[in-house]
Amino acid sequence: MLMVILLFSVIFAVGLILNAPPILTMMIGLPIALVYIFITYSFSIQSVISAAGARPANPQNREEKLLIYKVEEMSLAAGFTNAKSICARIKGY
Repeated sequence: MLMVILLFSVIFAVGLILNAPPILTMMIGLPIALVYIFITYSFSIQSVISAAGARPANPQNREEKLLIYKVEEMSLAAGFTNAKSICARIKGY
């Protein structure tokens, strides 16, 4: 919510600097802010995973299979039904 307010206020301020009517600036700024926030929110998980160089856990690898079991166990204990296990390579290991 804070991000929508910040982005909307920046667009609104630019509209006021350009002497646009406040109603027009609001009608343009609010949808732009909401669409931007929706798009960034929907791609946030994928971008963090790809930036970390993570990949799905391989059930053929013993250590990663144990990770899958632990994630499934913890997700069931927490009440989640579909948790995914991912592996990221850490430098030095």
